[in-house]
Amino acid sequence: MQIRLVPLVLVVPSWCFAGAIVDPPFSGITVANLGTPVSLTGAYYYTAIDFLNDFSLLLAVGNPASSTQTEAIYSMAVNRSVSGAITSLGTPVVDFSVTASTGAVYSNIVSGGLTNAPGGAILYDTKSVGYLGQYSGGASQLSPMSGVLGGLGYVPAGGSSQLLLSTPGGNWYDLAFSGGDFSVGPALNLGVPADSFAYLPAGFSLSLPNAGILVGDAAAQAIQFYAFNPSTGLPIGAGVNVVSAPGSSPEGLGYGLARDPVTGAFLFTGSNNDIYLLQGDSTGSTGAATPEPGTFALLGAAGILCAFRKLRGAGRPAR
Repeated sequence: MQIRLVPLVLVVPSWCFAGAIVDPPFSGITVANLGTPVSLTGAYYYTAIDFLNDFSLLLAVGNPASSTQTEAIYSMAVNRSVSGAITSLGTPVVDFSVTASTGAVYSNIVSGGLTNAPGGAILYDTKSVGYLGQYSGGASQLSPMSGVLGGLGYVPAGGSSQLLLSTPGGNWYDLAFSGGDFSVGPALNLGVPADSFAYLPAGFSLSLPNAGILVGDAAAQAIQFYAFNPSTGLPIGAGVNVVSAPGSSPEGLGYGLARDPVTGAFLFTGSNNDIYLLQGDSTGSTGAATPEPGTFALLGAAGILCAFRKLRGAGRPAR
């Protein structure tokens, strides 16, 4: 008899990690910690993530205290089970570097926007001093934008695909990218602060069945759900927390957010430079993957691990 070993994500309940991620308030939605693929020191932290393809993830790592004008973009393998569910991430390597500022501007970092454009260019934006950037053919090009920028990505709108730009201040922009050039529409003051965002199709979960926009809000330390206008692709109404991390470091949760093109699950960065997997229970239009056999047995083991951690931590002074 041949035994096949399949790597599995250990779905540890979030209360096991004190001060970290709060369990989603929606039933049928789970969060799994995929670990820390890039160990960082000092002021470095994850600033953006995006799927390069079905089996490769891009991760931007920045330092707002650095004295350089470039930022490293890592790539790593996305390991999957037979059903397509993400099980783990591979060893990251620096794939390329992008220019984040020009002239006398230093310490600028890539913001929550990192996306693939038709034709192969990788688009990005920057935070402290606003630029729209493109990386293609081994070189970066920057277009200046005023203000601090947030997320950048494509969403469905009116039967086609619309490129949007968000900001932490609540303004959003319609963009177009063609022939290596950006065109920017007027600022739309939606009052929806967003360091990152991703489209959530209908059917993600029985408790969250409608299509909308997931928004990463680093100031609120939360991933929030908004309804959206199908004609424009823009978020509307009030946001509802799907994941939150109250009291944790302000550098992390909300900056990086990306939708898995295979299963419809989401990856987001955490406050300790972890990457988390957010999954729904539905197999509707998102195709959310069913847990591999043995996952529920691991939940029991995770509970024992959490209890052990709590016992070990008893009596320790608060940090």
